[in-house]
Amino acid sequence: MLRTQLNALNTTITALTKTAESLHAGQNVVQITGNNLMHLVAAACDGADAFIARVKANPTPAEFNAGIETAARDITQPIANVTKLVAAGFAFPKPQPNNLIGVLKAWGNDGREVANDATPAAVLKELKSFERIVAGVKTWAA
Repeated sequence: MLRTQLNALNTTITALTKTAESLHAGQNVVQITGNNLMHLVAAACDGADAFIARVKANPTPAEFNAGIETAARDITQPIANVTKLVAAGFAFPKPQPNNLIGVLKAWGNDGREVANDATPAAVLKELKSFERIVAGVKTWAA
């Protein structure tokens, strides 16, 4: 679990560093967002992996529900900008993964959680669904 948390921290620092370098180079907001989007996606996926590891170590409704919204939203925020970037003239090499965003939105924006009395097995089942979507985002980003 510690390794996944440290990896998430490392990729977050890398993404923020790339953004700061872009700002320092005088790039505009569209260039900065476009050039750094995949770094932000990688950082968000690593953060999701850390969340997944925490829940696997403690599969309780409280643990799952306390972190699922942030884990999902951290991923949807950058990938939901692809269409906006393309519309602003940035040549992004991949289409926006709307199917993945739609599923993540349920956890990140619409309040999808496990019941407060859910069993560890039920928590792990919901976590597995989230884990599959994170894997899909990683495949899209590769």
